Amino acid sequence: MAVLITGTRIDLSIDDVIRASGSRQPAVGAAPTQFRQAWILLTRNDEPPTPDDIAQLLDARDAFVAFFREQTLGRAQVLTNLAR
Repeated sequence: MAVLITGTRIDLSIDDVIRASGSRQPAVGAAPTQFRQAWILLTRNDEPPTPDDIAQLLDARDAFVAFFREQTLGRAQVLTNLAR
């Protein structure tokens, strides 16, 4: 199915965006570059997770870590280990 979108093009500069939204907060040099996450597998009462359930969770977690690294060009990282 094709969708046709019409409109009038308006070119904007980064200065236009800053004027409308304000400067970046926090500034680039002060922004965090490490983010800690815990991935938790929830199950029903009395239904322990299967090895496949655990493997799927770990695969999804590892794929997200790699995706995040790629999307930030290696400038930020997600830490998923629970020990510091």
